[in-house]
Amino acid sequence: MEFSIRSMRQVFKSNTGKRVSEDASKELGEFIDNWANQISEEAVKVASENDRATVRAEDIREVLRSRKDRDVEYSLDI
Repeated sequence: MEFSIRSMRQVFKSNTGKRVSEDASKELGEFIDNWANQISEEAVKVASENDRATVRAEDIREVLRSRKDRDVEYSLDI
C-alpha cells in the first residue's frame, strides 16, 4: 500500500497548519507504509498462533501493545 503525497500533505496541514514539501510528504508516506507492513506481518503471526486464518482487530491491538515501547507514540481507545 502506498500513501499518496497528497494524503501526507493533508495530514501535515490538518495537524500543524503548515505547508510541507513533496519530499517530506513522500518520506512520511514511506515510513507509514513500512510501519503498517511490519504491524501486519506481526498480526498475521498472532492470528496464526491462535489457529486463525483471519486477522482480527484484537491481533492488531496486541501487536501495538507489545511494540509500544519501541515505536512512535500513539493512542489506543481500548
